[in-house]
Amino acid sequence: MVSNCDAFYKVTAGDTCVDIANSHSIPVSSFYSWNPAVKADCTGLQASEYVCVDVKSSATSTGITTPAPIQTGMVSNCDNFYKVVTNDQCGQIASEYSIPLSSFYSWNLAVRTDCSGLQASEYVCVGVAGAAAPTATSA
Repeated sequence: MVSNCDAFYKVTAGDTCVDIANSHSIPVSSFYSWNPAVKADCTGLQASEYVCVDVKSSATSTGITTPAPIQTGMVSNCDNFYKVVTNDQCGQIASEYSIPLSSFYSWNLAVRTDCSGLQASEYVCVGVAGAAAPTATSA
């Protein structure tokens, strides 16, 4: 279990990893990453044992508090975040925050350049410390 867990659930007979994640409104991928002992196929889930169902947010080296859960592979100098909702697309998010799509991909490696790794209910990076702010252009 991760060291920054701040909410726990006692497993009961018949529980599944997906059921626990859904009942606590967390992505299944986060549940697995917070509870590696349950294994990716959930065979390690044991009745009467506690599992992690929430983690404390952590401050980045920039002093910005990083929300949880975040997409795997996010850059460490992120200072602006967006919580993905169902049916979001990478290009739409990049456009909304006026950032190049290539930057969005490089800041969120797990998203992949075809956007197939974008996960609803997880935060992605939409701005990094030290990056130039977008400027208006005229046609």
